[in-house]
Amino acid sequence: MSQTLPKNLNLRWAELSTRFIASILDIHSYRDDVQFAANCAADAFLKRSKDRLKLGDEIPALGEIFDTIQKAGGKEALDSIVASTARSSLQSLGTRGDAACIVFSHSLLDSLLFSLCELSHSANAADWFPMIQQRQAKIADLLASDPHQIAVNIAKTHVDTLERESLAKKSDALHAVCKPSGSSTILDGYTFEGAALRSFDELRHSIVHGLKYREQIPQTESLITYARMTGIYFLTMVGRRYALQATGTGDELVSIIKDAFQIKQTS
Repeated sequence: MSQTLPKNLNLRWAELSTRFIASILDIHSYRDDVQFAANCAADAFLKRSKDRLKLGDEIPALGEIFDTIQKAGGKEALDSIVASTARSSLQSLGTRGDAACIVFSHSLLDSLLFSLCELSHSANAADWFPMIQQRQAKIADLLASDPHQIAVNIAKTHVDTLERESLAKKSDALHAVCKPSGSSTILDGYTFEGAALRSFDELRHSIVHGLKYREQIPQTESLITYARMTGIYFLTMVGRRYALQATGTGDELVSIIKDAFQIKQTS
């Protein structure tokens, strides 16, 4: 590109890239932690279930239920229910942890795509002009300002509205502005599919609004990886469009990495 880009755009792109990747890797680690904790906690969950039998002494109605079960099936029946309750709690821990990972991954990807829309506008607002051709401007603005600056401002307003739009809308906007013509590969090993992104968007909605967090989510690890690869795809596409690089002083880049990975300074 022949235009001169603002000096801070390279650092901003580097910051977005590092923070996104670090955060997604943190979600992978969080899921591993939840699974490890669940595997190590089987005995503790069983003990807690047994302790809950004591509630029968405090809640008469519950005590009657426990007595009825024991009379009908003996102590083995009550022990079986206790063990089943412990297993159910452990499974629920993993299921809800997976749901949280999907929601976190979606939020990170959604935030990244909007930030890339903002960065694109900062790099070259004219790229967004085709999207605002039908927008109207006030006569007072036309008389008081440069027409190009008015178009820049209207384009910025359009970009700002994307923050409240779906992942698909943000994706469509970035593709319209930044995707290279032809069939050039943007990211090796990854092919963008709009249907997959919409499915990911709908899954997050069903978890948050449809109580799907209570259900097992198949291929959770793959879905987190999908969010990571999709984010890297868009980072790569925008980076190539504006020839962005992770350049800056050593201190600036080290600061970005430390902040993204939450590395504390040691004396």
